[in-house]
Amino acid sequence: MIHLALTAVLLAQVPRIWDDREFSKIELPLVKSGPPHASAETYYARKIVEIYKSQPVYRPDREPAGYLAYLQSLDSELEWDPKKLPQTPAEWIRAGEALFDAPTRIGRLAYGEVDLNNLYVHTRDWYEKVKPPIANGDGVLPGFRYVIRQKGKVEIGVNACSMCHSRVMPDGFVANGPPGQFTYDAALAEDIRKSGRVPAMVEQNRQLLRRMYFTPWAPHPEIFDNLAAMDYQQIALLLDGHPGGVMSIDRAAPWAPVKVPDLIGVADRKYLGATGIMQQRSIEDLMRFIATHQGVDDTSPRLSDEQIYALAQYLYALKPIKNPNKVNSFTKKGRAVFEREGCAACHSGSSYTNNKLMPAPGFKAPEAHLKLYDIQPESIGTDPALALETRRGTGYYRVPPLNGLWYRGPFGHDGAVGEMEHWFTIERMRPEFFPTGFGGLSGPQRAVKGHEYGMRLNGPDMAALFAYLKTL
Repeated sequence: MIHLALTAVLLAQVPRIWDDREFSKIELPLVKSGPPHASAETYYARKIVEIYKSQPVYRPDREPAGYLAYLQSLDSELEWDPKKLPQTPAEWIRAGEALFDAPTRIGRLAYGEVDLNNLYVHTRDWYEKVKPPIANGDGVLPGFRYVIRQKGKVEIGVNACSMCHSRVMPDGFVANGPPGQFTYDAALAEDIRKSGRVPAMVEQNRQLLRRMYFTPWAPHPEIFDNLAAMDYQQIALLLDGHPGGVMSIDRAAPWAPVKVPDLIGVADRKYLGATGIMQQRSIEDLMRFIATHQGVDDTSPRLSDEQIYALAQYLYALKPIKNPNKVNSFTKKGRAVFEREGCAACHSGSSYTNNKLMPAPGFKAPEAHLKLYDIQPESIGTDPALALETRRGTGYYRVPPLNGLWYRGPFGHDGAVGEMEHWFTIERMRPEFFPTGFGGLSGPQRAVKGHEYGMRLNGPDMAALFAYLKTL
């Protein structure tokens, strides 16, 4: 177990993070090679995104009276001024919190309509089709912001960290850090449908998906072979059906999406990403991981090293969310079941993970890996698609921490199972099972295999185990 404590003293200089030599030290090799990272020269030649102060987006029926007129009266103002960098650790954390909610792109997730002033999040139709989560306390749409870059002109800002990594909690308010429930792929599909009126944008979206997912050696090459002939409706269908909190992030695939991870406690994780694609030795490695997630377009604006440093400091400072599930005599029985069944062999320590990698089914760890990485030799049989069939495929899955299970669904690296109770049912191993999370491309029914531990407990032991896990 490692523990990367919050940096108490600022580095003498914010590190230059895009470094090929460091990437070669911390990145695990891929099972199938993919395009290399951009060179440092190319990366640092990209324009740095301008971060403007922004305002929350409300669901239309919850919006304060006169809100849009108020926004039009505001002057533009930068949220991040590169000439006025934070000076103390507390200031860096506060700056990182502001950047966490700051949109890095104006318009839509996909290449959308030409008119950026078209406030699609102000229409009932968009909410009915996308079904995004809404904060019950004030009606705010997490992850979206109104941006004023020019007085009198209100634009929609997207791609903030909070779009994927903020969650509407059971009490109705929004917490930063947990895996979000935003229906990202459904929103992307809706944007692609909207852009169908503009042929040039359809082609841009084809190229967007190709850059993100292209894996000609994977089981579904016909998706890429046929992409040029697909119309916008067919392209959007690839993304339909992915539930909130599950997304076909870059280097993954529509048939192998990724469940959004929990960022609370990220400082204690030795491997980052579901496939353990990058080792974390320090905050600088987390910064490198963030930098690789800024998109697949080498010409789009990037965050500066200073901005990423502030974000990383904020992530390290995130505190656990107060758990409403209290320890009692029944949960103590569940802890006894947890210990008796040997769960702590994988889920140990304060984060309930041994911080090791597990081979995916069909992958044998090379002898050299056993000396370089912390590997748990046995596979637990989970679906190997992400680990073997994508450009995130290292051949491994990291052992996930169990902290925060009470709020973290859906479950599994691809978010296939919506409820924790369903994870422990033998029914999910059968082909007639209806996944309550990601259902796959072949239809609504499929087996969700792997992690057979705990499935054969009797009813009282199972109930006690659930109660215990929800206290973590």
